[in-house]
Amino acid sequence: MFDQLLGAILFFFGLAGSVKGESTQSAAIAMSFEATLANMGTNREMWDAQKASRSASFSSQLATFKNTKKKQTLNDVQLKIQVMRKNQEDFLLKELSTLNTVCQLMTTELESWTTMTKKDGSSVTKTITSAQKLIIEASVLLATMMGKPYVVSVSNGEKNIRADAEKVRTDLEQDTKSVYNKFKQAREKTKQAYKEYRQLTGKTLKMPMSSSLSEDASASKAAVMTMTPTPSL
Repeated sequence: MFDQLLGAILFFFGLAGSVKGESTQSAAIAMSFEATLANMGTNREMWDAQKASRSASFSSQLATFKNTKKKQTLNDVQLKIQVMRKNQEDFLLKELSTLNTVCQLMTTELESWTTMTKKDGSSVTKTITSAQKLIIEASVLLATMMGKPYVVSVSNGEKNIRADAEKVRTDLEQDTKSVYNKFKQAREKTKQAYKEYRQLTGKTLKMPMSSSLSEDASASKAAVMTMTPTPSL
């Protein structure tokens, strides 16, 4: 599903094969990022629209529980899972949007610089384009993640609820790691592009506030990757 969605986006904007000029390719990727953002918004809207029905279904499953403590604990686990997923999605969306903004800013400033100086900036543009492609790949993964419910489905009453809850938590963790790992690649490539930009032009950019571009991104990682174990059920 991810490969098909990514391929469709890249093909639609002419990025799957050769293109005319790196700046044209960079502009097309910027457009594809906006398209991916729209897809994320659609998935989030669908998720919100289905929230009531999912809640009703989950509540009906809980109603069959005889053990009040297990019922309350599972309900708490489900609430924590939803809070974690929203926090992680919001964090990653903000960081990816910031990286995209930085790449667009570098592209604009580099084009102005090359026009004024008549010097070649194609090598830097290629690095920017590579960063933008990674941003798109991470964004498509995030859009897919936003379309998933991450709701505990009780498969066998109270007997297997720990395993059922653990599966949803594990799925969320794995999906988050997939997005985060691709985001890290995008972040490092963006840093590389900015380094090359400064070396070529001798200029600096006024960067948007973002932990993803700081020298020590450990706080970013902690914010996303921290997962609490499933409580005893």
